[in-house]
Amino acid sequence: MEVKVAGRWRRILARGAGPASRVPGGRAGGVAPVFHVRGVVAYLRWRTFNTAEWESLYGFQFARAMEHEAPKLVFRAACEYLSTSRLVRPGVVNVLEHVATARVRAREETSLNLALLLTGRVRADEIGWLSDQR
Repeated sequence: MEVKVAGRWRRILARGAGPASRVPGGRAGGVAPVFHVRGVVAYLRWRTFNTAEWESLYGFQFARAMEHEAPKLVFRAACEYLSTSRLVRPGVVNVLEHVATARVRAREETSLNLALLLTGRVRADEIGWLSDQR
């Protein structure tokens, strides 16, 4: 089955095509995966991550975690956030680690906020209840 490629795509993909000797890390007679991905990213005008994007993503995940959403929902929301921001998603493990970190920070923030409101016996009961929930 032959796939028809539009003219601009053909030029982008042709840059990485060629024998393995001409394409670093390439396979004989094919397009190197890195060159293909770079071409697609450039064509779609997506961006890669820098420090500001990581901080923005972390803030977004923290806000979702503060709403006490499940990790799966926080991960899905993060993926949707990345696609609407036109950012290339980093590795899944990186995103999951950030979800876990955001949830830990949200749990600590919730405990601090509750500690200011609770006193004496109520605080002891509440802290026991929170530790049972983990």
